[in-house]
Amino acid sequence: PTPTATPTPTATPTPSPTPTPGGTCTPTLTITDVFPGSSGAYSSITAGPGSVTVDIADSGIGLQSFTVVSATNANVTIPAFPIGTYNPVTAAFTRPNAAQPVDFTLRASSRINTVLIRAQCGTALTSASKAVPDFWLPNNFMASIESILGFRKDPIHGE
Repeated sequence: PTPTATPTPTATPTPSPTPTPGGTCTPTLTITDVFPGSSGAYSSITAGPGSVTVDIADSGIGLQSFTVVSATNANVTIPAFPIGTYNPVTAAFTRPNAAQPVDFTLRASSRINTVLIRAQCGTALTSASKAVPDFWLPNNFMASIESILGFRKDPIHGE
């Protein structure tokens, strides 16, 4: 039998990364103490574009846990960190649907010093509207002028 030539293989193109759906937002944070005075154990809790950072104070036992309690229209990722860290830990998030608001809650804990962190962003696609004044204009502008002029005094008849 006669051998047949095999086709030359072609390279598979390298996929390019796709942008994050809906882009990023910087959320508004609401911090709630689970136990009174808990927020005092944290140096700062801050929001950035697509992130929430918890920085525990350099006293006590450090950050013990940082978890997602709930999430709506947000894919939240919290990196692994050494239990008891005093370093800031940043949770990152993406918004799957730009037409919907982002709303998620995180829980940061250092034993009894526990806080709930609610992060919220409005929709990425906002619509603007402008109020139109509500007044009446006649369809026939000249008829309107004649109506106004009809109220003047007639110089010939003295009316």
